[in-house]
Amino acid sequence: ETELNITVDIPKNAVPDSSKVFVAAVPDPVGPAINNIQNLFNLPLGSGEPNLVNLLPTMITMDYLERVGRSTPDLSRRSRHIMELGYQNQLAFLRDDGSFSPFGRTDGFGSVWLTSQTAGVLQG
Repeated sequence: ETELNITVDIPKNAVPDSSKVFVAAVPDPVGPAINNIQNLFNLPLGSGEPNLVNLLPTMITMDYLERVGRSTPDLSRRSRHIMELGYQNQLAFLRDDGSFSPFGRTDGFGSVWLTSQTAGVLQG
């Protein structure tokens, strides 16, 4: 890690106390976001579709971080917990015929779209 001091001209009409500039140059495209990566992980809630929408970013991000060696034990533990909750929540939308529907058994029939999306997400 290298630290450099660079002089920057701050405009006269800049917001008070906003005169610091931080620049990060990293070879990893996730590098700048890694400090706040946990903010991408949301608890999967709601009906079938929103549950998947909140589950998928956690799965994709953790897969990437593990492949590039940037995962930490704490991040792995927290993301695994979120993924387990999302998986359990998604099972609530499973119908007796094996399909998934937005509101589970209360819907008249399953959704081909939600079933295919769920299968794709859960197979990893």
